[in-house]
Amino acid sequence: MFEDKYCSPARFSKSQKRPGSITMPGFEIEVGMGSCVVEKDGPNHKEPYLKCSKPYLIYGHKQGTYTSKYHTAPSFRTKDCKISKSWGSSDRVVLYEFNGLGSGLNEMKAQITGALGTAIGALASGANDIAGDVSQFVNEVHANKETLDEFIKAKSEEMLAN
Repeated sequence: MFEDKYCSPARFSKSQKRPGSITMPGFEIEVGMGSCVVEKDGPNHKEPYLKCSKPYLIYGHKQGTYTSKYHTAPSFRTKDCKISKSWGSSDRVVLYEFNGLGSGLNEMKAQITGALGTAIGALASGANDIAGDVSQFVNEVHANKETLDEFIKAKSEEMLAN
């Protein structure tokens, strides 16, 4: 049934003891190697151009902390019903890798155009998959509308009775 398939049960969590803690002072370091991305249009550009960020180093100090022992608050969470679907996968495509050799601009443009075409083709295929899945879901909901309406009505009456 709908509830078994799409709902998580209600949960109650009792109060719990938590010990005290001490965190000593420290530091953190972040290092960025810099990067370049192809920008479509800039304020003074009519063609794509490379936008690069410089390498960087960030040094930060973390303060020490003390937390005394405590009890957590009890909590209650009602059941949660949701339908979700994920399509495709995350991917990162390297459009062009600078190898330090004197590659010509035309060669670079051809390589970037080819890689971009492949990435856009994969994106279009994923969009078609999404459209098909949404259409199938809408058709299923429409076909089971009476069952879904009956389920919602029954649950509403059940909640009002309690």
